Amino acid sequence: MKKISLFGRELTTKTIAALAVISVVAAAMVTTYATITGDVTLQTPISASPSSWTATTHYAGDSITRDFTITNSATERDVSVKLVGTITDGSNNIENGEIEKVQLKAVTDGTDYQDCTLTISGGVANFDCGSNDITHSTSEDFTLKVVFAPNADATTYTITLNINA
Repeated sequence: MKKISLFGRELTTKTIAALAVISVVAAAMVTTYATITGDVTLQTPISASPSSWTATTHYAGDSITRDFTITNSATERDVSVKLVGTITDGSNNIENGEIEKVQLKAVTDGTDYQDCTLTISGGVANFDCGSNDITHSTSEDFTLKVVFAPNADATTYTITLNINA
C-alpha cells in the first residue's frame, strides 16, 4: 500500500480517499441552510362562459345558435383548445339526416361559419369543430350553430360542448 505524507503524517491512499469523500459530504451539509417542501397545484388557465345555455323552443328545420366565450387567464402561455361535443335526444334515437350540420364561428376574429365534422353513431350525434388558439390574457367569442333537418322529430335535444385544452 502506498503512503503519502500529508500535513506531516503518513497516510495510505485509501485513507486519503475516505477523507475526500467525508469532506465533500461535509461541504454539502454546510451549504444547505434550509429545505422547504410543499405541494403545488396546477390548473388549466382556460375557462368558458356561460356554463350552460338557456333552453329555447324552435321548429324542425330551424338553425339554433349558441354564443360562448373562452378565456385564457395564463399571463404568458397561449393555449390551443379543441372544441368537441354531442347532441342527444334523451333516448339515443338520433338518425342520419336529422341534423344537417354543426358549424362554429370565431366572432372575435371576424371569420365566417366553419363546418364541424358531424358523425351519428348509436343514436348520438358527435361533432368536432377542430382546434383554436387562445392567446394568453385574452378572451375569444364564438358562436356554435346547429341546423336541424325539417324532418327532425325529437321533442328535446341536448347540446353539450366540451372545451379541451
